[in-house]
Amino acid sequence: MKFFLVGIKGSGMAALAGVLKDDGHEVSGVDIDHKVFTEDELIKREIQYQEFNNEFVYPEDIDFVIIGHNFMVDEVITKIKELNKPYKEYNEFIAMYFNDLYQVAITGTHGKTTTTGYFYHGLKNYVNTSMLRGDGTGIGGFQNNFFVYEACEYKDHYLVYHPNTIIITNIDYDHVDYFKSKRQYNSSFNKFAKNAKTVFINYEDRNKVHHKNLITFGENKNADYYFNCLDLTNGIVGDVYFKNECIKHVSVPIFGKYNALHILALLAFLHHNNFDLENALDGFNEIPCIKRRLQQKIIARDVFIDDYAHHPNEIKASLDNVRLMYPRHRVVAIFKPDRYSRLVEFQKEFKKILLDFDRAYILPLYENTSENSILLKAKTRISYIDTLEQLVTEEKNKKNTVYLFMSSKNIDSWLYGLATSKELTY
Repeated sequence: MKFFLVGIKGSGMAALAGVLKDDGHEVSGVDIDHKVFTEDELIKREIQYQEFNNEFVYPEDIDFVIIGHNFMVDEVITKIKELNKPYKEYNEFIAMYFNDLYQVAITGTHGKTTTTGYFYHGLKNYVNTSMLRGDGTGIGGFQNNFFVYEACEYKDHYLVYHPNTIIITNIDYDHVDYFKSKRQYNSSFNKFAKNAKTVFINYEDRNKVHHKNLITFGENKNADYYFNCLDLTNGIVGDVYFKNECIKHVSVPIFGKYNALHILALLAFLHHNNFDLENALDGFNEIPCIKRRLQQKIIARDVFIDDYAHHPNEIKASLDNVRLMYPRHRVVAIFKPDRYSRLVEFQKEFKKILLDFDRAYILPLYENTSENSILLKAKTRISYIDTLEQLVTEEKNKKNTVYLFMSSKNIDSWLYGLATSKELTY
């Protein structure tokens, strides 16, 4: 079939394009003329896309149109109906297209993309597996019988999915522009859980979801699956237990408590489904970096990291990882907030964690609003800046530093601008 994706550069849409291409379909699309990191994956796969403008014309020979969430507007839908082409919104198409595969949906406030990647790399050691990950990476294949995918809670988009198993990494109030209270947010996950036969959930959030087949994993030894003697100083090292029985020793060069929990969720799923755990983590020593999750560029003694963190707890997790990885470095936050509603709701939490950095710079708010991120300005260690030149001047003579660039949006120009300026000083 010939699929046409409207909004093809979206993180989920680009991943879906990759899956469809691997499945043997012809894939093309259209999107706004704006640089997005997912373009690299589309170009690598030779997937063609056009610029969405007044001169854009839909190809006549397409068989099916898939529409990204941000393009579900009257003018787009009306035009597709005029062409008499079948269409579905992104999440509705996923629910339909992958219906015959064994589905593992990865959801939760934080860590969905990373956990999806871990599950794919673990499952492919046993079964032919397709993957749709929220960093633009999609892997398909007609012979595959498992499908692991990222299921986002925003605007309840995931409620159309009916997977065999749901993995809930954590539930931490977010998307405050849509969910008006913690109760409403928690209720959304509870509704989604009812769509699956089995649910694995972080032990700390077990009371937020009610399900007849609920399996827990976490740090607490009361969880069904837990780590014992966990050491995070040189990666993730420890023993995984199931109800007081050691089932697997883990030693992987991946940093951070949350990454340990993501791996624990994978091992819990595999053990529960009677997979032999001996080869569960084969290849994890060379697992490729999840895009925009602590991606590093090193220049002399400075490290430049691109990270997706945009919630206070995500920033804390990233800082904790960096402190473990670079214990002798000065660590600087460069944070670009995305939504004003999130900034207002969590301003105290944002300020608290940013003060834990050696220095923090707040960039202009991404969202088009008359408000700005000045809410986070503090007298010490936190500065509000609005140009790259200011940032370069502030950091010109600083050495032995980890620069942690954080935003849910593209922040490449700031990262490479500062990195280039520092490179010239060595």
